[in-house]
Amino acid sequence: MLLIIMACLSAGLPFEWPAIIYLFLPIFMPVVIALKYDLVWFGALVAVNLQTAFLSPPVAMSAYYLKAVVPDWE
Repeated sequence: MLLIIMACLSAGLPFEWPAIIYLFLPIFMPVVIALKYDLVWFGALVAVNLQTAFLSPPVAMSAYYLKAVVPDWE
């Protein structure tokens, strides 16, 4: 599970969340089902992980959104 989380987090840095969901979840879902993890718990982990990647550099899309809303802020 740690490898799946790290793969999603590292992929979340350069990619946006739809690309990660479409690419990684079809690969990881059979593994998660075979390991008999709770799918709701796994979905929550992926969601939190993608939000963490969304706020992290190098891309940090939220910083671009914030700069568009408040252009005078440095």
